[in-house]
Amino acid sequence: MHRFIKTWLIVLVLSGSLLGANKREIKRRVAPLYPELAKRMGVSGAVKLELTVGPDGHVQDVKVISGHPLLRQAAAASAKNWIFAEAPAQTTEEVEVDFALQ
Repeated sequence: MHRFIKTWLIVLVLSGSLLGANKREIKRRVAPLYPELAKRMGVSGAVKLELTVGPDGHVQDVKVISGHPLLRQAAAASAKNWIFAEAPAQTTEEVEVDFALQ
């Protein structure tokens, strides 16, 4: 007998925009793991983050601006591993991580 297994297609759309005049290129994005509880509850949506990025391109700090509480930690944890292009000074980047179940 075959068992029906429900599968989830998870679409993670990652987009970013800079708060300042010069946009730093994102060299490496790490997609977040969709929280299992959020999947079971059908929670989706965007999480906005403010990233402090050092001159070397590594994320130094992550602050959640908005987003569903079940998605915030996953978005922040993944953004800590993003790498941006090098720059002469530290910058602040505002990015959005979208979680969607289809």
